[in-house]
Amino acid sequence: MTRQIGIAQHGRNPTRPVILHLPGGQLGDHGRLLRDLRNRNESIILLPSSRWLTPEVQAFRRSHNLSFVPVAEHFEAAAQGRQDFPLEAALELVAGKPGKRIVPALHPQPGWRWDMVRIEVAPGGTLLFSCDGQHGKYRLPKTTAKKPKQALGIMMTLAVKREWRNPPSDAPDHEGVRKNFQRLENLLRVLVPLHDKPFRREGGKFIPSFHIALNADLPGQNRMPPGHAGNTRQYRHS
Repeated sequence: MTRQIGIAQHGRNPTRPVILHLPGGQLGDHGRLLRDLRNRNESIILLPSSRWLTPEVQAFRRSHNLSFVPVAEHFEAAAQGRQDFPLEAALELVAGKPGKRIVPALHPQPGWRWDMVRIEVAPGGTLLFSCDGQHGKYRLPKTTAKKPKQALGIMMTLAVKREWRNPPSDAPDHEGVRKNFQRLENLLRVLVPLHDKPFRREGGKFIPSFHIALNADLPGQNRMPPGHAGNTRQYRHS
């Protein structure tokens, strides 16, 4: 039920096997998929739909550096004329070097959308993620006074203004800031590997599809209601 059907490559990254899983419609199909995934590493796995992305399957994403593509959602995106094809996203998110691998902060369940995700900007450049009872953390590199328009500075601006605008195309810092924002968007798609994009574009504005706020522990913020933060786990580059 699981076999290689080709290879894929993004940019100059190494080629990755493309694996297709077609379940037989039997009671033990999920267990069979788990057994098959044990033998797959550094691969893109095509699954019939997102309902196969169970917590057990998602665990292989981290331990075996896999990218999952629900085929039904891929063709749905194509039929709607959208540009965020799941297969293309999987190619972009495959790590080029194992040393730069980033572990997701949240492990999406079937039916999750970006508008269900909440991100808080906390002290120390930490992002707090939460969705549907899951919680996670990720620490961003610090933004310096000379370079405020990096990931942390962009996230703080989004928390306050609820939008982001790159400098005008003729501005000297346009290209650098544009690349910083693109890197941040790619990072968010790794930390929360959903199939749609975390931002929608309206003219020159980028509007977050997720909920974003400044954490109560930042100076000047109101105290957060008891029990809001929940249990969290720390995620860094591995």
